[in-house]
Amino acid sequence: MPYQEIRDRFPIPKDSTILSRYFTKQKLQLFINNSNLYLRRVDLFPQLDEIILSLRDKEWIRRRHEHTGKDDWKEQAQKEIDINESLKNCSFINCWTYEYSELRKFWEDYGESNDAVMIRTSMKKLKQEVDKSEYQVKIAGVIYYDPFHDLLGIFNTTRMLARKPNDFSWEKEVRIIISRFLEKEVYPESFVIPINVAALIDEIV
Repeated sequence: MPYQEIRDRFPIPKDSTILSRYFTKQKLQLFINNSNLYLRRVDLFPQLDEIILSLRDKEWIRRRHEHTGKDDWKEQAQKEIDINESLKNCSFINCWTYEYSELRKFWEDYGESNDAVMIRTSMKKLKQEVDKSEYQVKIAGVIYYDPFHDLLGIFNTTRMLARKPNDFSWEKEVRIIISRFLEKEVYPESFVIPINVAALIDEIV
């Protein structure tokens, strides 16, 4: 199940967009040797970094259920909230940035300063590589939002997984996303997508 686009649900960078990713030298060598894109399960990231529903989203869900007039509306509203939040437990992401200029904060935060390297590719090449995956893969530009006041708008799985609080807007992030709904209690910590590293990388800085 290859790469898939649904352009009216979440932002997708143009094929010509330059994408960058930062590594330590050791991790870059592993990336080249293994020839895999590593996608980490979302719930393993810091909780406040990955918020599926804003406070206003949750309030909107509660009000919608309250208007049904059913006796168990509170329980049903919480059930819907929990189901949406559980997306973090069965979804996996790999992160890039579309900020072409080199940012010191990326070097410090993601590259461990003096031991850092950066690779560059294009959106078109990244799509071509993830298209080889046996899983359904989406690539989305991250939407930055106020986790207290902003509404999601469209309740779409990828849209939920491709947004972060405004504090992270400097990252200008693009995400590779895989969601697996297998009704398991425990999902693997990661998925990998085999790739041709030489075909993917345009430049190492």
